[in-house]
Amino acid sequence: MTPCDTCRTVHNTSQNLLGGVIVCAYKQRVMTYSELLQVIIRMSPEQLKQDATVYDISGDEYYPIYDVKYNVDDHILDPDHPYFTF
Repeated sequence: MTPCDTCRTVHNTSQNLLGGVIVCAYKQRVMTYSELLQVIIRMSPEQLKQDATVYDISGDEYYPIYDVKYNVDDHILDPDHPYFTF
């Protein structure tokens, strides 16, 4: 195995839902809501009934998503930018 170009660590590779190979958390690109929709559309009826969950890479923890909100006054996100609460 060859070390990652970005962080110089040798990582286990795994398949993500978009079909690409994840090599390093530092190299993962940001998913758009349009790409997320394409993943959700391909889910089975059983998967769609499961709780929506996010995985914190840095903390190695799973969290349920409680709500989708839209930015009103935070200057970090664009106005009306949707985000998940967990």
